[in-house]
Amino acid sequence: MTEPRNMDEPVTRRELHEALEIWGARLEERITGRVTERVTERVTERVTATLSVEMARQIRASEERMRDFMRALTEPHQGVPERVTGLEARVGRLEAKVLAPKRRRRRPSR
Repeated sequence: MTEPRNMDEPVTRRELHEALEIWGARLEERITGRVTERVTERVTERVTATLSVEMARQIRASEERMRDFMRALTEPHQGVPERVTGLEARVGRLEAKVLAPKRRRRRPSR
């Protein structure tokens, strides 16, 4: 049935069957293609949405862990200037006591 036929000519069952097979196969291809396309779109949308949510959750968790690590690294250094100032004051007082001129002892009178 490759060449156009006169619409008034009768066709055999075989020709009708072949034509229906060709038509059915093409229709099936179109339907399958559209269904596959729609299913693919829906699956892609759902996967994208799920991955976006999961990635956002993982990124937030990672950021929180990094903040905890940074806090642990910087915590020992908090208040250092105040502590140094206090230590300098203590050292100054100790130096004043230790390095003060020695008192002269009185000699006992004879």
